[in-house]
Amino acid sequence: ISMALFIKVESSTITPLIPFKLIRDRTIAITLVCSLLNGVAFFGAVTYLPILLQWVIGLSASNAGVLLTPTILGWVISSIISSRALPKLSLKPVALIGTLFIMIGLTLLILSPTQSMASIGGFLIGLGMGSSMAPILIVVQTVVNPESLGIATALVNFMRSMGASIGVTLMWIPIKIALDNAGLTSVSLIPEGQGEILTTAIGQAFIIGLVAITICIPLYLLLPKLDLDERDKNRLKE
Repeated sequence: ISMALFIKVESSTITPLIPFKLIRDRTIAITLVCSLLNGVAFFGAVTYLPILLQWVIGLSASNAGVLLTPTILGWVISSIISSRALPKLSLKPVALIGTLFIMIGLTLLILSPTQSMASIGGFLIGLGMGSSMAPILIVVQTVVNPESLGIATALVNFMRSMGASIGVTLMWIPIKIALDNAGLTSVSLIPEGQGEILTTAIGQAFIIGLVAITICIPLYLLLPKLDLDERDKNRLKE
């Protein structure tokens, strides 16, 4: 009901909070949806990867935290590289490569939930997120008119944050079911050495993220070819 009222108000007001004309642009629409799906996959995985490391593999909290470092490093490294490669390659190939990285990382976590694979898979997921989100933000900021720059940037971040909320919630469902079947109310109540209670559930949680990120592939393939340098030159002339 709130969403219906929001759309009605935004469609009729002179100065809308979210101009729907932005969403009519195919590039903007696709990047916003993929930002949400990236948020589902990445933040869902990062949220439950420590549970895998601590309660299934049996690492301490500090060691589990150390093994999350490659994920952040992957994001930083790929953000720098993909941003520099974007003008030459355009968004479609860069984003597709990033999506494949996330898919491979999640697949490794699903098929082999071990300490080494958690580190490798996390690094690949970070590479994928950096390869996707940084170029998306740059393209959106280049495509929109200068007066809509702030709104478009905020929309991308909002969709990513919403995806994070959705991903964390959806991925918790199989874990909650496993805890209920074991008669437990919290992950911290799992008896020592019985982490196998969560093994299948966490794998199912990561499958949810894998499905979400896979949807990005056909969407990215629909992206039009963009000449970012030409658009920048035209903007400067205006």
